Amino acid sequence: MKTEVAPLKKNIIATQWLVLVVAGVSLGALLHFFRQPVLIPLDQILKGAWALTVDQGFLRAFSATMVLILGTFVCSTLTGCLLGMGMWRRKGLRDALAPLLQAYYALPSFALYPVFVGLLGMNVLPIILTGWLFSFPAIALNVAMGLLEVPEVYIKVGKSLSLSPRQLFFRIQLPASLPHWFTGFKLGFCYCLIAILASEFILSVSGVGRWLSDSFTGFEFQNLYAGIFIVLLLAAVIVLFLTWYEVRFYRRWSVR
Repeated sequence: MKTEVAPLKKNIIATQWLVLVVAGVSLGALLHFFRQPVLIPLDQILKGAWALTVDQGFLRAFSATMVLILGTFVCSTLTGCLLGMGMWRRKGLRDALAPLLQAYYALPSFALYPVFVGLLGMNVLPIILTGWLFSFPAIALNVAMGLLEVPEVYIKVGKSLSLSPRQLFFRIQLPASLPHWFTGFKLGFCYCLIAILASEFILSVSGVGRWLSDSFTGFEFQNLYAGIFIVLLLAAVIVLFLTWYEVRFYRRWSVR
């Protein structure tokens, strides 16, 4: 089955790249034929994005935001994995938290950012807390779901080979649940990115979100769209990297 899964995953990655290319071409055509005062042609957006790569103000804001996003994502990954494994181990905890976490997606967590600012002050802590609250439930739910859906026959085979609980987890249950874990990581990263940028856009004094907000209020639409393009490109690259790493890891460790 490993030899069948790897080509399938490769086709998925190729399809994702194709979708990105088609979406980019379609957007460029839309901006070219339906020009409005606030719409910028795609070639101008690309030129603006290239110019921003040497703009010191944008680079400082971009670096600060990326540190926040990656740090918050690491915290969300650790807490989400621990909570997900706890929900998998304890049925009572799973029954209590799973419905709450599923309903939690309907709440715009970044709307709590002004409240956190009032409680914690105008610093990075409210931004980190908002990003963490918005991203870790996706990781926790997918980790728990993946471990719960491991076929029972795998467990029986492991026990028949006299594997210890630790060996059973790392050699059978973890590899078998791997696709759900990576799905949670990708969702968690996207939610973290959205929450932090939205928080910076609303009430922050620094970061890419604030830079985009200043560009919007200052009618600097080329910089606005160029900044959005860079953020979207970064998100796409990281998600595709996680997908590529999933394929590589899955090819080596999958039991399916």
